[in-house]
Amino acid sequence: MNEELAHDISMSLPDEVWCLNMVERYRRARHCSEFCTFDGDRYFIRGVMSVPFAYRDGDFTWGVWCEVSQADHDAFITAYETDTLGELKTLEGRLANEVPGYEMSIGEAVEIEVLPDARPMFVMKGDGDLAQEQRAGITLERHEELHEILFGDDEEDFEDEE
Repeated sequence: MNEELAHDISMSLPDEVWCLNMVERYRRARHCSEFCTFDGDRYFIRGVMSVPFAYRDGDFTWGVWCEVSQADHDAFITAYETDTLGELKTLEGRLANEVPGYEMSIGEAVEIEVLPDARPMFVMKGDGDLAQEQRAGITLERHEELHEILFGDDEEDFEDEE
């Protein structure tokens, strides 16, 4: 079964922006696939958070958003625009998505490793469940649990249609 398990999930926007209706989102947020500004004074960048598998090669990859300071946001955009991302230092931020299967992950501290040719890598700080699993990896059983959290209802809906 593990060949069918999800291993890459992406969040479209920071949760506070995503939960708005279309009109409010239009009024309050500017965003593209990599950056977001909310209410004119909150700043976000999109990146990747990898959690290694403890039972096989590879990672479970979460595409998530982090809230950063305006200075870091602006520096990141400038480096992105001028192709100088490799010159940026490590940034600090706060996770802007509640990651399914990791209660209370939103707002947790994140170290942002800026990469020259890819989305930034987010490394969880602290001792929360997500940080612990990012360091230790996830078992097959935990991977199956995450898959059920993410898609369990979808599979039931499909069975109901038959």
